[in-house]
Amino acid sequence: MSSVRSVLIYALTQIKRSFRDRSALFFTVLFPLIFLVIFGFIYGGNNAGSSNFNIAVINQSKTAFSKEFAKDIGKNKTFKVVAVSSLTDAKSKMNQNSLDSIIVLPAGFGKLTYAISLSTETSRGASIAMDYSGAYAGDGYGGSGKVPSPTIPSGQVQVYYSKASPTTGQTVAAIMSGTLSAINAKLIGVPPLSVQQKSVDVADLSPFSFIFSGLFAFSLMSMTIMGLGQQLPSEKKTGALRRVEVTPFQPWQMIVGSVLAYLVLTMVSAAIFTIAGILLFHFQMHGSWLVLAIFSVLSAFVMAGFGMIVAGWARNQQQAMPITMAIAYPLMFLSGVFIPRFMMPTWLQKVGEWTPMSPVVDGVRFITTQNYSFIKLAPQLGMLAVWGVIAYIIAFLVFRWE
Repeated sequence: MSSVRSVLIYALTQIKRSFRDRSALFFTVLFPLIFLVIFGFIYGGNNAGSSNFNIAVINQSKTAFSKEFAKDIGKNKTFKVVAVSSLTDAKSKMNQNSLDSIIVLPAGFGKLTYAISLSTETSRGASIAMDYSGAYAGDGYGGSGKVPSPTIPSGQVQVYYSKASPTTGQTVAAIMSGTLSAINAKLIGVPPLSVQQKSVDVADLSPFSFIFSGLFAFSLMSMTIMGLGQQLPSEKKTGALRRVEVTPFQPWQMIVGSVLAYLVLTMVSAAIFTIAGILLFHFQMHGSWLVLAIFSVLSAFVMAGFGMIVAGWARNQQQAMPITMAIAYPLMFLSGVFIPRFMMPTWLQKVGEWTPMSPVVDGVRFITTQNYSFIKLAPQLGMLAVWGVIAYIIAFLVFRWE
C-alpha cells in the first residue's frame, strides 16, 4: 500500500513540475494546437459555395447521345472536368478532395432518335448547349439518318457527391436535372431522363473531421513520447534522480509514476485539443465520447511506453532529443498522421500498417467518423496490446538512474 502511495505522490510531483516548465508545456500542449490551426484552416471549409466545380465524367454508355452529352458537359464553364481512369479512381480523388462530384452516364443511357437543339439555363447561370440533329442514325434505328416516330430515350444520370459537402452534389444534380428536364420537355412531355444522387462516404462529415483523427493521435504522441522522453533525462542531468536512487523508491515505481503523470497531462492536452477543434473548426463527432476517451487513455499508455524507453536510457537531453526524433518522425509519417497511407507506395503502406501509431490513428478515425464500438476496434486494440507489452519490456530493461 505504501508503494502505491509513493507512486501516486511521485506522479503528482511530476505533474506540478511539468506545469512549471513553460518550454515543456509549449512543445507538449501548444505545439499540437499549432498543427490543428494550420490544418484546420486548410480543411475546415468546403467547396459548396464555389462557382466552379471539379467533376469527373464517367461515360459507361456507347450511344451517340451519351457521347455528345459528355462532351457538352466539358464545355460548360461551371464545370472543370478532371480526367480519371475509372469510377474507383474518381472516388479515390473525391476522398482526397480533388473532386467535388462525379457524373456517371450508365450503360444504355440515351438511345435517342429525336432531333434536339436546345440551350438550358440554370439558376447558377450554367448552360449546356447541344445539337443532336441526325446524330442517332446508328443507334439501332435503321441507319437512315431520319428521325422515326416517337421512340423515347431512357436513362438516369448518376451524380455522386461527398457528404462532407452535400450541397455541392445537390447543386451539380440540379444542373443536370435542369438540363434533362429541358430535353424531356421536347420529348412529348414524357420524363424518361432523370438524375440520381449517390453518396461515396458514410456520414455527414467535413474534410476536417477526417484529418482530425491524425492530428488527435499526434497530440497523444506529442505528450507521451516527446514530453516524457525529455523529462527524466533533464532530471538525470541535474542529479535529481541520483538522490531518489538512494531511497527505497524502486525503478518500477519510477516508471509507473512517470507514466501516470503523463497520462493525466495527455488527457488534459487531448481535451483542450478537442475543444479547440469543436469551437474553431466545428469538429463533428459521430461516435461515442466515452469510447474515444477510453481508447485515448489506452493509446496514450502504449505511447508512454515508448517515451519511457527514451527517458529510461538517455543520460541527458542531448541524448534524448535525437532518439525521440528517430522514433517520433517515422511513426508520424508512416502511420498517416499528415500524409494518408493510401497515397504512399504499396510496400510503404504495408510497413505503415504495423507501426504502433497506425492503430491509434485508425482507431480514432473509426470512432469519430464511423461510430465504432470496442468490438469493432478489436484489431486496433490487439495491435496496441502487443506494442504495449514490447514497449514496457524494453523500458524496464534499459532503465538507469543516471
